[in-house]
Amino acid sequence: MSAKQKALPASFAFTKGADLWVVSTPVHSQWNPAIDWYLYFQLKNNRTTRVQRLNTKRLTPYVKDVAPIKKLKWSSPNPLPVLVKSSSYLPNCWVLELDYHPEWVLKVYQIWALLNKPSIRFFVPKFLVVSSFIQEWAKQTKMDFLSYQYVEEF
Repeated sequence: MSAKQKALPASFAFTKGADLWVVSTPVHSQWNPAIDWYLYFQLKNNRTTRVQRLNTKRLTPYVKDVAPIKKLKWSSPNPLPVLVKSSSYLPNCWVLELDYHPEWVLKVYQIWALLNKPSIRFFVPKFLVVSSFIQEWAKQTKMDFLSYQYVEEF
């Protein structure tokens, strides 16, 4: 079987048609601020809270001293995804915000599967080529019959 994809023009981005909308963070998606505005900034507020939590984890003086000697590199993990119930604000059930990284499509697939595979609309991140996205999504879903929608950056 094959997947059935539907490209939506920007003017139809906020219409009915999918239960789950997937968007990247504002750095990687021009759609994020517009969607977040309709959600009364729930995405931004969750993002701010996550950053504050990460910043409260301080390194001990010992670790600060040892890290340069042992050549340890510290990096913060990718922010956790945010799932917002949006049926009161938008013509869908949920909005999923997931920071863009090389395994973005895989992470979206894993979360989508956990949600029992609802109908889905992607707001494709600006650094992800649409044809690559389509190939990667087909690979993840193993070409099961699936209908999905996507909206490119404007």
